[in-house]
Amino acid sequence: MADVTGTAADVLVFSALDEPIQRLVEQVQATGCPVEIAKEGKAAAVLVEAQEYELHMRKLALMERILRGKREIAEGHFYTQEEVESLLDERSGESALSLENEDAELLSLSANPQFLEIIEQSRARLAAEGGISSDEMRRRFGLEPRKKNGSPSQP
Repeated sequence: MADVTGTAADVLVFSALDEPIQRLVEQVQATGCPVEIAKEGKAAAVLVEAQEYELHMRKLALMERILRGKREIAEGHFYTQEEVESLLDERSGESALSLENEDAELLSLSANPQFLEIIEQSRARLAAEGGISSDEMRRRFGLEPRKKNGSPSQP
């Protein structure tokens, strides 16, 4: 069995792998075809190329963000573009910010491994330490509380 002492929990050094496992890794790299590992007749793990795994993780992260966005919209937790621009104007005193390229920005970030790593670290920290609600953030920044429909409340 491979010795994982001194390595990250989910990372094994290739040279620490037994020779049959090294051959499987080389096979996956050479062919691009995943290898399914069965235990007691059932799939237990799948060995895939790193790029393929990263692509699947980016797609999964994007799908999760889309589903979260749909849930938030259904729950009424959203702002219109005009509301966002107004809030930005209030906070910065600058002219309204156009969000026309927001979709391209979202796609660009969702494909950036460094950004995805930052998000995963943030999620882990949030799970370990907790966080603050969007209402609390609004209070700290001196913004109006949100009404149930997702719009800022009117004084």
